[in-house]
Parts: sequence; structure tokens; C-alpha cells
Amino acid sequence: MSGDTSWLVDGWDLGDIWCLTFVKGTDPSTALLRIGADQKTVRPQTLEQLMDGDLSPDKIVAGDFGDWTVIFQVNGWTADSSDVLARLAQNTTAIVVLNHPYASSRFVYAVNSEIITNFDPISPQQRYGSDPDHLLTEMRRADINPNRQPGGPGKAAGVRELMVLAHQLTGIILTPDIMNVVLLGATLA
Repeated sequence: MSGDTSWLVDGWDLGDIWCLTFVKGTDPSTALLRIGADQKTVRPQTLEQLMDGDLSPDKIVAGDFGDWTVIFQVNGWTADSSDVLARLAQNTTAIVVLNHPYASSRFVYAVNSEIITNFDPISPQQRYGSDPDHLLTEMRRADINPNRQPGGPGKAAGVRELMVLAHQLTGIILTPDIMNVVLLGATLA
């Protein structure tokens, strides 16, 4: 994989709890509305401005990354809700990477409003969805052992591996430069 994801998982500016949602073929404005943003609050904003302001979980930003829109949420996990994810993945693909070291980190892959696979990197053998084994090859390439039991032999996967998996599926590698790119900010309704 090209690029270094360590800045995303080693105490970077988004803090301990964050959620990145990748939505294919949808512009940022549409993605914001699908996740539940109040249309009246949509405005240009950088991630740095978001981090310098109110860090309540209802503040989000979204940006265009070629074929994908990426939604950034700090201190929240709105896209991890099955209802919200169904809206985000309506007639497209959505991927959620949730970093929550105090509860449960998650990786969710949804297509056409259906959750295909959903798992916690600590216990990847417990996968859920309509086709929980759909990403086995990609998981192994991302150094996630899909059969590893918690506390079992081998290295446990973490958010770094989830970001590698997201990169494999989207082609997107987020660099620290993203902090100063003008995106669309909004407040969840």
C-alpha cells in the first residue's frame, strides 16, 4: 500500500473517537443530506476549523475524493447506525471506519442499502451481514486475520488495518494535508 496511515491512528488531530464514511459516486452535499445534516448549516469548512471549534458529535465535514465522498465525524459514529448507513448506501456503496478505543471500533461495508459485512477488528471472526465472508481476501491483504479469536495467537488488528482495508476498496489514502483542504461542513439535524 502506498502512503502512511500512522497519522490517522497515532493520536492525530481528530482525537480518540472518530468515524470516516466513504460513499461512492455521491457528491459531498448529497452525502451530507443522506447522513442527516441540516441543509441550512452546510458551508465551506476545513477539518482544522472543525477541530478548532465545537467538537460535539453533531459536527461533520465531507469532501470529494474522485469517485468517493468521505465524511469525517469527530466524537461520534452516526454512520454506524444501520438506518443511516442504508440511506448512505442507497444505490451505491458505503464503507464505515469507526475508531472508538473505549467501546468497539468497526468496519462496515454496505451496498445498495444492505450491510454486506460488519466486524470489530479485535474479533474479526465474528462478522455480520448478508455476506459476512465477502471481504476475506481483502481482509487478509490488510493484515486482518478473519479467523483470529480475541486473545488468540497472532497480532490483533486495529484501526490501522481497517484504514488499509478501506484504501484497498476505495483507492483513497488520506494524508495530513487533508486538514487544510476546504470541504463542506454541516451540523447533523
